[in-house]
Amino acid sequence: MSVQAAPARIVEQTVIGGVLAKLALFSLMLAVGPIGTYFGMTWYITKDTNIAAIAAIVVANLVLVGYIMVAIAEDMQDQLQTQQAKEKLEVRKTQ
Repeated sequence: MSVQAAPARIVEQTVIGGVLAKLALFSLMLAVGPIGTYFGMTWYITKDTNIAAIAAIVVANLVLVGYIMVAIAEDMQDQLQTQQAKEKLEVRKTQ
């Protein structure tokens, strides 16, 4: 791949894959989820702020783990597509 083609490929993947949309979604979830959990716990379930804080921490970690899992799945899909493209290229070269 040429040096000039690499940035074009990155921009293409960003637009097609919705990477920025996923980042925005997970950022919003990371901002709203723990705060909502904390205040929801203190207003509706228990007045103990320690339990509410622990629940907020758990929610924040779940969002981060979810983001990592989505990123790994996208990377595996990209590697599979790259491998399939290489195999097609090798088949064309042998013909």
